[in-house]
Amino acid sequence: MEKSVNENLENEYFKKLEEEHKKLFPPLSEREWLATFPEALGLYILPKIEELKITKRQLEKSIREAFERIKGKVDGWFLELVIMFFPGQDLLDIKSQLRRLQDLVVVPENRSDNRTKGVSEEEKNRALAKPIESVIGRHIKLKKVGDGFSGLCPFHRERTPSFRTYTKTNSYYCFGACGKGGNSINFVMEFLNLNFIEAVRFLNNNY
Repeated sequence: MEKSVNENLENEYFKKLEEEHKKLFPPLSEREWLATFPEALGLYILPKIEELKITKRQLEKSIREAFERIKGKVDGWFLELVIMFFPGQDLLDIKSQLRRLQDLVVVPENRSDNRTKGVSEEEKNRALAKPIESVIGRHIKLKKVGDGFSGLCPFHRERTPSFRTYTKTNSYYCFGACGKGGNSINFVMEFLNLNFIEAVRFLNNNY
């Protein structure tokens, strides 16, 4: 019994130490880690970016080829199932990793901020949080498929749906000819021909 009490006291003691340590030494951001260990840029980050680019191209090519082979040969509902089970999520994950690593390579002081000037981080995040199917569903007809929705791509002409939205990542991707994808801001910019600032404000004012 006494041993158990001592163990509990010891656990509480170390828990408090950890909490104090976190307050005194908050975790570094990825950019701060890179500033601390700049050699990681050439040793890991740049090679990883090239690796992801190759994987991305291979996935996009295989998906396009697969769709070309079966397009027009199967019913629309079956093609929708194919969209659902294709490695679309893998492709979106790779694109997300790629953007994150490429952003680390860009030095903030040298980055032109004309694109985002006049839009706060909070406004941008609010726009990105808009449900992707609500944004896209105002402009094209979507049908529930698995954990997302599918429909005819609004960016190129097609007869069989190859356009897919993903609720989990709040994103979209076309497995057809154009291969376009992204988030709610990307969609509004492309579909309504708006710049970044206009797209953010449009989303926040209309959804």
